Amino acid sequence: MGRETTFAVVDIGSTKIATLIASRNGQDELSVLGCGTVKVEDIFRKGILSNIDRTARTLAMSVSAAEEMAGIKVQNLTVGFSGEHLRSFNSLGVVPVSKTENQITENEVEAVIEAAQAVRLPFEREILHVLPQEFFIDQGDGIKDPIGNTGVRLEVQVHVVTASTAATQAIYKAVRMAGYEITNLVLNPIVVGSALLSAEEEEVGTLLIDIGGSATDIAIYYKGAIRHTASIGMGGKYVTNDIAVGLQIPYNLAEKIKIASGHAFSARIDPVEMVEIPEIGGRQQSKVSRVLLASIIEARMEEIFELADDTVKRSGYSNKLACGVVVTGGGARLRGLDKLANKVFGLPIKIGYPEKIHLPEEFYGKPEYSAAIGLLAYSLRHPVDQEEKRNILVRMIHKVEDAISAIFNI
Repeated sequence: MGRETTFAVVDIGSTKIATLIASRNGQDELSVLGCGTVKVEDIFRKGILSNIDRTARTLAMSVSAAEEMAGIKVQNLTVGFSGEHLRSFNSLGVVPVSKTENQITENEVEAVIEAAQAVRLPFEREILHVLPQEFFIDQGDGIKDPIGNTGVRLEVQVHVVTASTAATQAIYKAVRMAGYEITNLVLNPIVVGSALLSAEEEEVGTLLIDIGGSATDIAIYYKGAIRHTASIGMGGKYVTNDIAVGLQIPYNLAEKIKIASGHAFSARIDPVEMVEIPEIGGRQQSKVSRVLLASIIEARMEEIFELADDTVKRSGYSNKLACGVVVTGGGARLRGLDKLANKVFGLPIKIGYPEKIHLPEEFYGKPEYSAAIGLLAYSLRHPVDQEEKRNILVRMIHKVEDAISAIFNI
């Protein structure tokens, strides 16, 4: 167990910034003590923060609300984010085993994982996650934990997830401006499964789709490990914009109508059903067919699912998804989405809700909090990781910068 008993996580999304503060008991169970959610708009461009000042102010409000509810102050945060800049690939590492009894120790495991991530990347990208899938001893069958086994050659297959350096630097800057420090910086597709999937689903094969505001994240689980991750630059905000354009109404009203009357599978709508459009400016109150509204929603969501399906087919794992598809995120609240997903993927569909952590009532039945809950589960397993070493250096640099600024008044 880690030394910390309290965790604070922040999910920086394109429509909201959500903070959760949780405590851990002696059985490694987490209970949420405080939460703070603040809506945001237009802080991302192509998955990279474009308004750092506004993000910092909103993040500070979100964390402060969670602190007030929890009755405690926090300084270090696990921060999750996403975006179409996400890239991933699988890599193989090989090292010889020490001659001393040829027994594999933690040193060999660390060395072989290091070897697997020794790949050349473009200067504008950085590795955020290296996720072991399986180890091989002397070219034998794959195993999860090689420590204590004997052999002369150790291999590992890992999933490497990279992000835009500009995206990560912007996140670090915004969090620091808000008055906090990052302990772990995490890409959301890596953690959402922790809040939703059972061990069986991870083992037998599941496609996880997280529909956010501006992006849709994909993670494929098979044989107990993440095999593929990707992000599509389209999400729920695109649906809302389509409604606004199609019905010629303001964006905010389109969002309200989507939530109140939206449906993603038009074949299930009674043709006589109508949706009221309230008076707008000088335009009188009117009605539109609910089938028309559903057709607009269905077209965009079908496009997103088809792009996800193409990604799965290119990954080589389309025939290894025996447990089907789990859809989560704010976009998963659309009625009829499971029917549309089944039509596109031809697999069992489930809407994923966080269930693995004791939550306040307001979180139940809300898939938009799956990423934040996943971040808590990640924090439980990684109270401090390699990012903390980076943060120590960053904090030292910041102190030097502040000192120089004070001396020279710059």
